[in-house]
Amino acid sequence: MLSKISKILLLLLIVSCEVENTTTYVPFVNTNEPTSIFTETAIFHGEVVGDGGLDIKEIGFVYSMNNPPTLADEAVVFDHTVNNGNGIGMFNTAITNLSPSTTYYYSAYAKNEKGVAYGNDIWQFTTTAEAPCTPINNSFNANTTLNMPNGSFSQTNHGDSGNLYGGDFYLNANTGYPNSAELKIFFDGDISSLQSGQYKIVNDLDFTNYNEDKVVVSVFYSGSYFFSQDYDNYVYVKRTGNQLEVTLCEVDIRGTIYYNSYDAEIQSRFTVTE
Repeated sequence: MLSKISKILLLLLIVSCEVENTTTYVPFVNTNEPTSIFTETAIFHGEVVGDGGLDIKEIGFVYSMNNPPTLADEAVVFDHTVNNGNGIGMFNTAITNLSPSTTYYYSAYAKNEKGVAYGNDIWQFTTTAEAPCTPINNSFNANTTLNMPNGSFSQTNHGDSGNLYGGDFYLNANTGYPNSAELKIFFDGDISSLQSGQYKIVNDLDFTNYNEDKVVVSVFYSGSYFFSQDYDNYVYVKRTGNQLEVTLCEVDIRGTIYYNSYDAEIQSRFTVTE
C-alpha cells in the first residue's frame, strides 16, 4: 500500500508527464477571396481559425508577383488586432499602390511562438487595366454618319440622377449649342466609391442583372437617346485625390431618330471633381 508521500510523488509525476506531452502548433489560417479589385487597389481577406495552443503574436497578409508569396517578399501588410486582440477571427486589409494589369498572389498569415503559418489557399488576381486610348482632356469625338458634334465640352458637371433611367449617379458633359450632344455616364454606385479602374459597359439600365462593377453610357442628341451596346468595352476611371478622370475608348452607342436607327463610336475624356 502506497504511503502518503509516495502518492504525492506519483501525482506530481503524472502531472509532469501531462505537461511535457502538451502539443502546440503553428496557427491555423485561411486565405479568402480578394474583393474590390481595381487598377491600383484591392481588399484582402483572411481568417485565423486556431491559435495552435499559443497566443497569436502577429497576423497579416503577404503578396507578390511571385508564387508563393512569403514573409521574404517586400510587400507585407501587418494587422495585429482582431476580435479584441486574441488573434482568432476574420480580418481584412485594403491594399493600395498596385500596378495596372498585373497578376498578384496573396496569402494570409499568422505567427505564434511555434512559428509562422500561411493560409491554406493562395489566391491569384489581376488588377484592371488603364485606358488603352489617350484622348485630349475635355474632348468628345463621335465617329458617326450623323452630324453629331465633336470638340471640347462647354461644361462638365455631375450629380444624383434620381429616378432618371434608374442610374445611381451620372457624369455629363455638353458639347455646346447649336448641335449639342450631351454625354451621360451612369455608374452603379456613389461617386465617392469610384476607384481607379475599368468599369464594364452594359446596355441594361437595371443594374441588378449584373454582379460586377458596371456602367451605362448614353448620349442625348437630336431629341433622342443613344445607349451603349459594347459589352466588351469599359469606362476607365483614374482617381487622383478628389479628381476623377473619365475616359471612353471607341464605345459603341445606338439609337433611333425619326424611326431610323443609327450608331456611333464615342471617344472621350473629361475630369470632374467630387
